[in-house]
Amino acid sequence: MVLSKMASHRMPMVQAAALMDLSERQAWRLYKRFAERGAAGLVHGLRGKPSNRCSSLSEVRGRAVEFR
Repeated sequence: MVLSKMASHRMPMVQAAALMDLSERQAWRLYKRFAERGAAGLVHGLRGKPSNRCSSLSEVRGRAVEFR
């Protein structure tokens, strides 16, 4: 809501950053993603994807059997 107000020039960036409890620089980064992709751009990029640190169960089983 804050970013949409800022996009329609109803709120200055300094005030928007203070409301979101962010630095002005971070608020500009969020605004840029919001302007490019809409509200979906604010969601974390890895949402719904497996972690990079995640191992598949079959891979762990293979290593455990190999270890014995």
